[in-house]
Amino acid sequence: MADRKITDLTEISALSADDVIHIIDFNPSARNTKITMANFLSFIPSNTTFGSSSTPCDVTIYGSNMNANQTFTSANDTHTFNCNTQFTSFVSIGDATTFNSLVFNHWGYYNITGEVNAAAANVIVGTTGVGNGKKLELYGDTGHIKTDGDQAVEISGQLNVIANSVIVGNNTVGQDIKAWGEDGIATDWVWWKKATSTLEVANPTQIVANSSGALYVDGASQLGCEATGSDLKVIGSGGYNIYFDSAANKWTQNVANTEWAGDFHFGNGGLGNQYDMTLYGAGGNTFWDGSATQMTINGGLNANGITEVGQSGAGFNVTINGSNGARGLYWNSATDVMTANVAGTDGFIVHGSLVTGQDTVEANVTFHSSSTNENLFFNGTDRELSYTSTSTEGATFTSNVHLGAADSTSDGLHMYGPGLMRVQTTPVGIGDSNINFAYATGGNVLEDTVVMQNASAPPSITQVQNVPNHTQAYLYGKVDSGSCSIWAMDSNGVEVRQASHEDGEWVHYERVPQADGKVLNRKINMLKLARALEQVTGESLVTEWTE
Repeated sequence: MADRKITDLTEISALSADDVIHIIDFNPSARNTKITMANFLSFIPSNTTFGSSSTPCDVTIYGSNMNANQTFTSANDTHTFNCNTQFTSFVSIGDATTFNSLVFNHWGYYNITGEVNAAAANVIVGTTGVGNGKKLELYGDTGHIKTDGDQAVEISGQLNVIANSVIVGNNTVGQDIKAWGEDGIATDWVWWKKATSTLEVANPTQIVANSSGALYVDGASQLGCEATGSDLKVIGSGGYNIYFDSAANKWTQNVANTEWAGDFHFGNGGLGNQYDMTLYGAGGNTFWDGSATQMTINGGLNANGITEVGQSGAGFNVTINGSNGARGLYWNSATDVMTANVAGTDGFIVHGSLVTGQDTVEANVTFHSSSTNENLFFNGTDRELSYTSTSTEGATFTSNVHLGAADSTSDGLHMYGPGLMRVQTTPVGIGDSNINFAYATGGNVLEDTVVMQNASAPPSITQVQNVPNHTQAYLYGKVDSGSCSIWAMDSNGVEVRQASHEDGEWVHYERVPQADGKVLNRKINMLKLARALEQVTGESLVTEWTE
C-alpha cells in the first residue's frame, strides 16, 4: 500500500467502537501500530482535559438510549444527568464499602430529580465559620425544609421523629424554641426561652396531654403573667374538674376526693398574708378566719387520737360555748386556768375515774357553795381537807365511814348504820392540839380512853342558870387544886366532880404519890359516911328508892 498523508484521508463525522486509530508505540521502541476506539476509550493512562479556560467545550456521555445521558455545558458550567428512571441508582460514586463520597464544592445550584439514598454516607452542606454556611432546601408535596446558610432552619409541614430523642442545643450552648399557633394570631405561641430557662405559653392556648399522662413538667411553671393572668382548667372523668378563674382569682375544685402526701399551707405566714378557709358539710361547716386567727366548727368534732392545741411555752386559749353566753368551758393559756361555767344540776358528769394531780405532785381542789366563803377545800401542798359551811346539816354520810382506819376492823373511828358509832383502840381527846394521848411525851399511846383536857372555857353556872336548857348536860375536864378532874354539870348549873362506886356504894378513891416514890391509895365510902352523920345529927342525909 502506498504511503499516504493523514491530512489527505477522508474525514468521517462519527466513530464506532471498532474504528482503528494510528498509534506510535514507544514500548520498548518506537513502532507504528493501531488501537480500536473501544480499547482506547476504555483506558486512558494520563490526565485528560477537554478544552481550556480560554476555549471551553461541551462534553456529552450517552447511555443505552438517547434519553439517558450526562452533559457538561461549558456556556453555563452546568453538569446535567438525564438518567433512565427504571434503575434505582443512576449515580454511583465509590464502592459502597471503603470509598463513599459525593462532594459539591461549586457555588451555585444542584438540581437532582429522583431519589438520593445516603444510607451509608454523610451529607455535609457548607462548613463551619462565618460566611462558610450554605443553603439547603428540601421540598415535599406541600411542605419543605430550608436553611438560609446562616442560622435559621425553616420547616414547612410535619416533623415526625420516630424512636429517638429531639435535642435542641446542648449543656454549653442553649437554644430558644418557639412554636406558633393558630394562623393570624400574633399572640398564640409556645416559647422556650433559653435566657431564663422558662417555657412561656401565650394566651389564648390549650395544652392537651394524652390518656397516659404525657404532659410532664420538671421545675417551676407559670401560667399567664401578673398583668393579664390565665385561666386553668383540669378536666376529669364523670364531670369532675379543677378550675382557676384568673378574672375572679378563684380556685374551684369539683372532685371526688383529694389526697395530700405532704404539708398543706394556706398563706405564707406573714402578718399581712392571712387567708380564710371554709369546709362545708351536710349540716354545718368549719370556718378558719385568717384575720382573726380563729377556727369555728359548726357541727361535731371527732378526734380519734391525740389532740393538741398550741405548743409548749406558747399555748392558745380554748373556749367551748354552752347553750347561752354565760355557759361554757374556757382554758386561759396565759394563766394556765380552766374555767367550767356549767349548769347547776348535773353540770359536770364524769363516767369513770377522776384524778387531780398525780402521785407526789400536789394539786388543790375547791368546791364552792352558794354562800360567801363556804367551801370544801383540799390543800394538796399541806395535805389538808377543810370544810367551811354554815348549813344545818353540814356533811351527811349515808354510808359507813371509817376515820383513821383502813377498814371496819382497824383502829379508828367507825360510823356505821343505822345510827351507830364507835372508837376502836384509838384514844378520843377533847382539847386543843397540845393534848397528850400518852402518859408522857414520847410514851406509848393510850388505848380505848377518852382524854379530856382542862377546858379553856368550861360551862358557866350563872349562864346555865339564867338560860336553862333541860334537854342537855355538860361533861368536861377542869383543873382543881392543881389536878384536872372530870366534872359534870346538870341543866340547873349544879357542878359535881365525878367519883367512883364499888358494890353499889359511892366510894371516893384516890391514889396519892408519896415522897418515897410509893403511891398512897385512899378510899372513902361516901355512903357509910353519910349514914354515920345521920346517926350523929339525926338528919336524913340519904334518900333511896327503886324503880
